Amino acid sequence: MLAVVEYVTASWEERMLAQLGKPLAEAGVAERVRAYAVVVSGAATSRADLAIFVDSVYDEALMKPWQDMLRRWLGAPSAADTRSVDLAVARLAADGLWLADASDTSGYDAETRAAIIARIDRLATGKEDEE
Repeated sequence: MLAVVEYVTASWEERMLAQLGKPLAEAGVAERVRAYAVVVSGAATSRADLAIFVDSVYDEALMKPWQDMLRRWLGAPSAADTRSVDLAVARLAADGLWLADASDTSGYDAETRAAIIARIDRLATGKEDEE
């Protein structure tokens, strides 16, 4: 199972790097969070990915690749920094959309889903006031 988790997390990282368009080390945290949000809320992140993630939470060795990837890409928010909190909210919103899509519980039409993704993007980019 560890090989499956490592394959899935490596696949996510490849898609996030493609979205980022530059090496991870050259990207700021906002750019990394945005790339994460775009990938997680996209069609390529599947129900199978969610099942693998959920199965991993019960095994420390299986969670480690997920935790390592998330730390590299998302960093740690600080309550003292509102921008950092906005980035955490963008990440959690993308995760929530992934869960809703994967569990077939969202029921959003294409226009509403696009508006949600646009709002997540505005949070990630710091342009939340642009409508």
